[in-house]
Amino acid sequence: MNAAVFKENFLNHCKWRQEIQSFSTGFQISNNRNFVGKHEFKYLAEMRRLFDVKSGASHVIRDQAGKSFKSSLIHSWNWCTRDSPVFPTSGNLIKISNEMAGLGGGEAKFFKSELTLQNNFTKGIFTMTKTFKIGYALAFDKSCPVSLFDRFQMGGPTSIRGFGVNSLGPRQFTDSLGGTCLIESGWQCSFPLLKSAANFARAHLFLNAGLLSDQSLCSTISKSIKKKSLLPWNGMNPNISIGGGLMFKMAESARLELNFSVPVLTQTGIIPNRGVQVGIGMEFL
Repeated sequence: MNAAVFKENFLNHCKWRQEIQSFSTGFQISNNRNFVGKHEFKYLAEMRRLFDVKSGASHVIRDQAGKSFKSSLIHSWNWCTRDSPVFPTSGNLIKISNEMAGLGGGEAKFFKSELTLQNNFTKGIFTMTKTFKIGYALAFDKSCPVSLFDRFQMGGPTSIRGFGVNSLGPRQFTDSLGGTCLIESGWQCSFPLLKSAANFARAHLFLNAGLLSDQSLCSTISKSIKKKSLLPWNGMNPNISIGGGLMFKMAESARLELNFSVPVLTQTGIIPNRGVQVGIGMEFL
């Protein structure tokens, strides 16, 4: 069992501020005779406040300003055979997370699910990594849509490289609002800079592609599969970037990346972040 209480207060896109007071408790079940992989069951309670809304903010942000409460149950499952969480050269990863909000009261009432798949293999000095993510959030009450706090976000050095942090997906005016349907895919080819430092520093080439929208999951997938051109549909189109850079191990489960990214396809109204981009994180696309 574990419990945590924390508070966040940060500036978000310079148009509003968010404050979150959170409490969670849960337990984990690791590999044993009856369970494969690692299961985590958690209860999460959050008091959220969206305030200090500045002029020029979107109507969606203004409508959601104020306090809200979320009470949710979360189950996550993780199966990993990778030889390293930072620089994997072989093995697979499967992660599934499901969240049900509204069972204990509160304004937030939705179901949210996310799946991550990753495969790694090495030929010679080159390691190929393929990552795929898909997520969907469904509000139980159409009059109470999934809030800004709970929507998926996309873009940035740990997501679709070559774009600003959380800058992709549905927008109103200059504000990124996040989305309820997420599809991301990444391909990476990495190799050691020095054989003696293969576990601490590597170079890589990458291709990232992603789509974040408010359409239904089936509709988004079918349209992306049937699409014979890259013209936008319903004001949306995929975001694709390519590039390369250096990766450095920062801790047992975190790394730093210094990349040069080139966006090759962007959704309408997005200003790409072509050039050098620095990212630190535990999970990268």
